[in-house]
Amino acid sequence: MHSQPAQEDEDHRGRRSRMGTLLVIIIIIIIIVVVVVVVVVVVVVVVVVVVVVVVVVVVGRRSSSRSSSRRSRSSSQSSRSSSSISNSSCSSSSSSSSVVVVVVVVVVIVVVVVIVPAAVIVVVVLMWY
Repeated sequence: MHSQPAQEDEDHRGRRSRMGTLLVIIIIIIIIVVVVVVVVVVVVVVVVVVVVVVVVVVVGRRSSSRSSSRRSRSSSQSSRSSSSISNSSCSSSSSSSSVVVVVVVVVVIVVVVVIVPAAVIVVVVLMWY
């Protein structure tokens, strides 16, 4: 008679220790996934920013070289060259706004990737205890 409650106690401890190791494994897997996703997102953001900066610099150089050649041709075309400079500044501002949009999207993705697993962990822990 005394052995039966002791046996149930050992079973309960075994289940609890198995649940604990399972919880640790789940947390480690989620941490690894989050770290990998964050690294990938950071690399993508850096690549996008570098590409946009290179494009803006190349477009700016082309428009400035065009405007200088137009100025040297005749003074009547100076108004056109100034309009091309303003067009290049508009294109650079639009590209910077696209960078802002990309950064916002990446931040939202990171928040979702980090918060959703954290919420799942909290729910699982609360259900077990």
